[in-house]
Amino acid sequence: QLTADRQRSLARQSSAELSGEDALAVAGLVYGARTFYIAGRLFKTNGLSPGSVHDLGCGWGAGALAAAALGSTDAVLSDVDPRVLDRASALFKSLGLRATTVLGPLERQHPSSNAILAYSLNELRVRGGDPLAVLGGLLNRLEPGGRLYVLDPGTQECGAALSTLR
Repeated sequence: QLTADRQRSLARQSSAELSGEDALAVAGLVYGARTFYIAGRLFKTNGLSPGSVHDLGCGWGAGALAAAALGSTDAVLSDVDPRVLDRASALFKSLGLRATTVLGPLERQHPSSNAILAYSLNELRVRGGDPLAVLGGLLNRLEPGGRLYVLDPGTQECGAALSTLR
């Protein structure tokens, strides 16, 4: 299992001689392909109800694109990096897909979604937050019957919090 630290290392290695827009493009490819594949499998296996999918820490929006490929009609793209959020928004627009963008930390996120996709929960640890409290807050943002998908729990502490909430 690759952790977020390992993925950052791979992205740095693959873009070691690149900077600026080129480095962003390489990072988008490194993270995006894996996210698209895993999210698509999760959505197919568990079913994806029509409605809004919130791609939390979206990067270029690969998770929300996987949901759109399976019929989701509305995406919420959120990230703390305005550059990648702009890229994701432009990508959705170029494909004729509807997306709302939210810039900022978890506290500013969209209040209600049918599904929330979080790539990694390592950010919770970095920010010093209580994973159980943060996950509880995300669950409160789900519409009735909605689901929270976490692709890579990251740390054992975050994995344990997820197990507790099951």
